Formats: sequence, structure tokens, C-alpha cells
Amino acid sequence: MSTVPSDEAVVSAARARLESTQPAPGLAKLLAALRAEHGWSLSEKRLKQLLTTAGLRKDTSQARAPPQPWVPVSSVDESVPLPHGVRAVYFDRVKGRGLVATKPFAQGQSVWVEDAYVAAPPPSQLAKMLGGELCTHCFLPTSTSSLVVACPAGKCTARFCNRVCLARAQATHHPLLCPGTNPAAEALLQHLAQYQWHSLHTVARAVSRLLLTASAHPPPSVSPTTGATVHGVATRDAPASFAETLHHLDAFATVSELERRARNPGWDVEARMFVPALRAAHDLLVRTLDPRQPKRARTFPVRAAAFPAAELERVFSYDAFLWYVAAHAAP
Repeated sequence: MSTVPSDEAVVSAARARLESTQPAPGLAKLLAALRAEHGWSLSEKRLKQLLTTAGLRKDTSQARAPPQPWVPVSSVDESVPLPHGVRAVYFDRVKGRGLVATKPFAQGQSVWVEDAYVAAPPPSQLAKMLGGELCTHCFLPTSTSSLVVACPAGKCTARFCNRVCLARAQATHHPLLCPGTNPAAEALLQHLAQYQWHSLHTVARAVSRLLLTASAHPPPSVSPTTGATVHGVATRDAPASFAETLHHLDAFATVSELERRARNPGWDVEARMFVPALRAAHDLLVRTLDPRQPKRARTFPVRAAAFPAAELERVFSYDAFLWYVAAHAAP
């Protein structure tokens, strides 16, 4: 009687067959060999998908279809830890990536819990956060906590639920978005409050997380080789590196914000106002966060020399800004 193999078994057997057979067999011959050798019930469609996902076969559907500039480009970030029973899959250019269960889960069962890698408050709640009514890190009302702490830097109205939220904020975003340690941040915060631009706020926090890898208190690593946060528990306290954090940010679905919006029916009219707004926002972000800016305050927590010059140039380029804004836009 034929059996239905697991995904891992198919990939392992296919890889061994492809490596030991020269020239490498085509899909039909490989399928026939695997069926005969293992007695598997295995369809050509499933084998093709597994080979493509594992990188053992080129995705010919993408080769046939010319890339469209407005379709996001994504990839599976293999360095992000996942719980047992879940794997990341890249389906195709249009569907992108997703998570697939590799074992049964009970209805209502919690698969895993993790903290958001980058998060900003809803635009409607931003004023409350800036006024100290909401925790600057987790966005819960500070009035519900008896352990509230204020930002230790002067000229900052940020408040936090407790010292845990303060420590997490200090490691991931706050020192660079705090008017006390970075006076240039005040203009950016005023801009966010006026226009309630959620994706711009999220981009600012993402870039801050990247830069704070060179600070005295860097964010924690989420790489399974150095440290991971699974089920809400940090398994190690290893600091994240600049390269690791940049890799995570680059793995976000990427498309230019201009390409994404250009498909709107009224884009010709919208562009007259929105493109200058994007340029102004990019300039504001650079003046706030780029460590290469002249006359940085002594309290600025990172130095430009701590980063690869070429990567720093790319991160603060206008093109990268357009990609990051689109990647962090609300769906």
C-alpha cells in the first residue's frame, strides 16, 4: 500500500536523488523514481511545489510571467525562528510567502506568541501616546499601571507601563525618537502628530531599531543561532547585529510606494501633492536619524563610523525610503 510522505521526507529524498544522478533527472523521471523506491503516493504538482520551495527547482511560472513593478517582491527569512509544526513557504510572486502547518492543531490552540518586530500606535492614538496617556512602547493606557515610569531624558513626555517597557523601548527605538537625547526628533514627532502618517512612524522605528544595534544597549537578536523570542520568552540575551537586523528589514515585502500608488485611478492628481510630501518626509527622516548629519548632539546614541558606509548610504536613500514606506503601509 502506498503511503503519503511528509514534506521533509520528499525534499530529503529528492535532494539525494538529484545529487547522485548525473545528468539530473527531469521532474517526471524524478517523480517515477521516488514513487518506485519509496512506494509513495506523491503527485507531480506537490513534488514540483516542494522542489521549488526548497530551492531545488527554478520557479518557471515566474520566468514566464514578466515582473510587474507594482507587485511586491518578498522572500522567506530563514533566520526567523518558528515553532514546531509551522514552516514558512514562498508560493509565487503574486501570493508571496506564508505560513503552513506541518502537523494538526486543535481548534483554538495557541500556536505561538511573539512580540511585533516593529510597531507604531494607530494614528488615532498617536496624540495620546505623545501626551503620555499611552505607553510609548506597548501602547496600553498608562493609567492602568501602578508601575508607570517617565522617560529619564529631559524635554520628553514619553511614559511607559513599567521598567520592562522602558528597557525594551530604549533598545529598539526610543533613544533616537526622544527629543531629550535627539533634539532633531521633535520636528519628526510634530510632523507625525499633524499628519498621522502611520507608515512613516513605523519606518522611523524600523530604522531606529537598525541603528541602535551600534548603541550601548542594542536590541535583542531573534536569530536562532544567537538568540530567539519564541512564545514571548527570550531564549538568549544575545544582541542583534546591524547585518542581521538589516536582513530582517530587507525581507519585508518590497515595492516602491510610488509604484504601489501609481495604479490608483486618480494618481495623476494625487501625485502633485503626495510626491512632494514623500520628499519632505524623507528629508525629515534623514535629518532626524542619519548619524552622518553634521553637528549631531552629543547625546545622539550612535556614530556613523559604526556602520558600513555603503549600507548606510542605501538605508537613507530615497529609493529605500519608498520601499520601507510601502512595506509598512497598512494593508
